[in-house]
Amino acid sequence: GGDRAARQPWRMALAHLHQAGFGLEEALRIGGLRSIDREEAAAVWAMIGLGTRSPLTSSCGRFFDAVSAIAGLAPASNEFEAEAAMRLEAAAAGGRAAPYPVAIGRNGPPFDVSFEGAVRRIVLDVRRGADPARISARFHATLGEAAARVARRAREETGIRTVALGGGVFLNAVLLSGMTSRLEKAGFRVLRPILYSPNDESISIGQIAYALASLSSTGRR
Repeated sequence: GGDRAARQPWRMALAHLHQAGFGLEEALRIGGLRSIDREEAAAVWAMIGLGTRSPLTSSCGRFFDAVSAIAGLAPASNEFEAEAAMRLEAAAAGGRAAPYPVAIGRNGPPFDVSFEGAVRRIVLDVRRGADPARISARFHATLGEAAARVARRAREETGIRTVALGGGVFLNAVLLSGMTSRLEKAGFRVLRPILYSPNDESISIGQIAYALASLSSTGRR
């Protein structure tokens, strides 16, 4: 759990496979998980099942780690931050790619997005011997399609037609261009960082902007 999950991508792969209904023995026969130490994997699997030292995360980067490991692209342990995600991005094939299935909850905003169907289809592609480049391309398309669908739903509820893309995952050029294209085709104005990176340091920029706006609204300087 915690930081170790970011350093060892296979941990996130196990978590997503567990959530998607796979058993441990089945999971350890999938793609890049075949080389994982079975005793360590069994311990992590038990922790996931019990929720012990297994904090939940909504990080898109951790999802990249999981898919990279399932597809056999991730190392057993990252040598630097986001290595597994960068390998997945680098592998992405060009051209159009059909997204994997995604389920979006009826209630919201905020909307619950389930990628369990996508994980099951990714596993199916791996078992069929699909090219990792194609799996990566479809995965990137899936995230873009999910964002566009959620944005359309939010627009129906709020009337807002502007989408801001933030977070370290948007250092990924394949994801950024694909998601921007889908959103713009859906009629949205898309904002993205220009003067600053979308990474964590920009959280403080947002905090400063919020503080200044709050002071301005109260007449304080």
